[in-house]
Amino acid sequence: MRLLLVDPPPPFDAYRRAVVAAPFCPSLTLAVLGGAAKDAGHQVRILDLRLTDQPDAALREELTSFRPNVVGFTCFTFTYQTTLRLAAEARQVLPDALFLLGGVHAQVVSEDELHASPFDALVLGEGEQTLKEILAGRPLEQIDGLLVRRGSDIIRTGRRELAADLDELGFPAYELFDLRRYARASELWKSKRVVMLETSRGCPFHCSFCTSHLVFGDRWRAKSASRVMAEIHRFLDLGFEEIHIQDDGFTTDLTRAKEICRRILTCGRRFPWELYNGIRADLADEEFIELAARSGCYRIRFGIESGSQEVLNANCKRLRLDQVPRVFAWARKYGMETAALFILGLPEETPATMEATTEFALGLPCDFARVSVLSPYPGSAIYERWKSEGRILAENWDDYHFHSVGKLVYRHPQLSGEEIQRAYRRFYRRFYLRPSYLFERVRLGLRRGTMWRDIRYFGVKFLWDRRPAREAI
Repeated sequence: MRLLLVDPPPPFDAYRRAVVAAPFCPSLTLAVLGGAAKDAGHQVRILDLRLTDQPDAALREELTSFRPNVVGFTCFTFTYQTTLRLAAEARQVLPDALFLLGGVHAQVVSEDELHASPFDALVLGEGEQTLKEILAGRPLEQIDGLLVRRGSDIIRTGRRELAADLDELGFPAYELFDLRRYARASELWKSKRVVMLETSRGCPFHCSFCTSHLVFGDRWRAKSASRVMAEIHRFLDLGFEEIHIQDDGFTTDLTRAKEICRRILTCGRRFPWELYNGIRADLADEEFIELAARSGCYRIRFGIESGSQEVLNANCKRLRLDQVPRVFAWARKYGMETAALFILGLPEETPATMEATTEFALGLPCDFARVSVLSPYPGSAIYERWKSEGRILAENWDDYHFHSVGKLVYRHPQLSGEEIQRAYRRFYRRFYLRPSYLFERVRLGLRRGTMWRDIRYFGVKFLWDRRPAREAI
């Protein structure tokens, strides 16, 4: 079989007017799926349409030259509308190909939406085994983990069980990408060639704003330290210079996390790495922070979400604010940069709790702080609650993004959209433009050798921020 996997572009530069932006790396999701198909003996190509300013033409050219039997799209909520349009165009080029949709948003597409879409099936949950069975030629109705369109009927097949042993998964096939096109100098990373690494799946916590459980479930599963090191060596051999761990819960098993750090220390290869998706402040101790720093981790992020304990409790975060300052102090002690991650606009939010979040951030010894405006993604507890209450104002999925700085897609119980946006802007001004912070950045920048990077970054983001942003905390 010939398989084409497509990563659609966002419909807009979501970070153009925001104070943060996003890193640019090959898709981990498509690397994993491509690796599974390649290991099963199929011909696989990956088309990253983020790399071109003419995605429609690039897709048509690839379809015409490769003539895939199966075309698989992945999408987030805010890329769904673009994905539908591109898939419809692709269907016109190859009307007899099998079209699949996977990714987070595919989990919440309704049967009526599938009927009206160009897709033959939605892949539900983890897709590696499902994809291999599809490519092996089994009838779709007999494959677990699918929502299948058959004429006027919609068939929901059996539930796909989560992978029990992640060590048995194939290696991500990053070699399927043109890796030269991802080598980009950055204001924030230490290296040009950055890769995402997955060492675990699933999250046992149930935060009301999160949708990660839709694909990976709420049972935490992990690769062994040996398997993680094997992937690291493979990525370095491919030419990647820096590794970002994309887990939702890298330190859920702190003993395993420490063992990975120890193995990196003794593997004979030095490289910078960071915990890009962040970890919980209550799932780290000083020994882990020290080991991580010694093994090359230069930045660690902590998801805090709010400076109000009441807001945290109401949204099932299960974190005590008094557990937070110590992890930032430990990271500072061992020379690591830190980033504190927050959200404004959670359901119980008030002007006072938004101010409390800003004040809490100002009191932390952190290098960076990032605040997002809540986007109630479909499938999250917040979305389901607000949908039932009639608070969701629009389902134009293009607008569902955590760094939206335009109109909100919901009516908040206590706050206007302008109040939330004003608090968003105020947070960044107060955190980054205070004299004490700027003095500390200079002091630390001189000590760490990052001063010129900091000057360039802050200049772009706060002084001449009309320039396109390519990376961020």
